[in-house]
Amino acid sequence: MSLYGIARRMIPRSVKRRLLKLRSLISEKPDLSWTLKSGLKIQVASRSDWVIYNDIFVDGEYDVSIQEAVRSARMDGSITVLDLGANVGFFTLRFLDLLRQSEQANCPCRVTLVEGSPKIVKELSSRLLGDNEMMGKVRIVHGLVGERHGEARISERDFHAMNSIYFDQSAETVSVDFVNLDTLFQPGEVIDLLKCDIEGAELCFIENYRDLLRRSKAAVFELHHDKCDTERCMKILRDLGFIDQRVLRVTPTFSVCHFSRQPLERG
Repeated sequence: MSLYGIARRMIPRSVKRRLLKLRSLISEKPDLSWTLKSGLKIQVASRSDWVIYNDIFVDGEYDVSIQEAVRSARMDGSITVLDLGANVGFFTLRFLDLLRQSEQANCPCRVTLVEGSPKIVKELSSRLLGDNEMMGKVRIVHGLVGERHGEARISERDFHAMNSIYFDQSAETVSVDFVNLDTLFQPGEVIDLLKCDIEGAELCFIENYRDLLRRSKAAVFELHHDKCDTERCMKILRDLGFIDQRVLRVTPTFSVCHFSRQPLERG
């Protein structure tokens, strides 16, 4: 008998039962929900949700950009936000959460969310339109971001935070049309804050939507240096007038960067 087999026989049955129960609990998908002070409802239903939730709500990865957009709301008292790569909506929920806690709590806002994964866009709609009753307050658009037309295949992973049109051959994929973002806004309409997390397609988006970016006051990008030329991304954005560029987070495969036309307020 192997040492492993001997060790197993030496473990009391009561301990074995507890270990098996613990293993079962760990393997189950979490289904956790919480209502924030702002009244918004948050749900964590997978390991991917847990990772994104911690990035956005615990570490406040996008808070600098969100708070700056809220402080610099336009004179007409409204804020327009474009969330590219919306996933299950945590960025938008964090934006609304911080807005409701700010001095501009009553400021009207217009949020457009674009998500490519068919599975995740259903979950996104359920959480924003169902759980948080935002019908008429947010606009959810299903489609890929990057090209102005055509289609591509996007992966549909269990760990949905990494769904991408740049995938390994073993990934389950589905064909989805690209969205022409120009059709979502009026000519010349200003975007107060643009968030872009599209898993490697950011250079394609930046090169194809320079006019839209010129109308954006601030942007926060997750730049994937393992999938695209992020130095070129930053150069184009600088040429488009985003003179204040600062890195908010660095990892081995991506960086989160804030871009604005004016230096951020200190303090």
